[in-house]
Amino acid sequence: MAITTVHNGVEILFNETEEVWEFTHNSRDRGVDSLKKAKQIIDKPITVPFDRVEAFMLRQNRRGYITVQITSVAKKGSWQNKPYEVWIVRDGNRSKVHSDDVIENTPENIARLAALDVAIGELIEKQEVRTAILGMLTHYTIPTEEA
Repeated sequence: MAITTVHNGVEILFNETEEVWEFTHNSRDRGVDSLKKAKQIIDKPITVPFDRVEAFMLRQNRRGYITVQITSVAKKGSWQNKPYEVWIVRDGNRSKVHSDDVIENTPENIARLAALDVAIGELIEKQEVRTAILGMLTHYTIPTEEA
């Protein structure tokens, strides 16, 4: 008498001769040494092949951008309600970042990034003028009793 069970719609059969649990999942015949492992494999989300995608990330000072490659989707994020995390390669180093920190590589976005860089440059110039003017102001001096 064969031992069988069904888990999430997948029939699992114990092969007594080989002493393995056998099942077909994701169009693939599988054999594992425990029923627990079989259920874990069946419960694991099916991964979809992912082609690397070139994208951009803003530099830390928000002026200019760097080119990165998205290598895979990591998982649904939970930090600050970020939608997803993605694995990227930047300067040969792999890291995980939030997907909304990555910008699509499109001609429109390249133009927008260039415009952003000009606007940031103008803001920096205005900030430098502001700083210079603030430095020229004379500050109130508290009178001393000697005066």
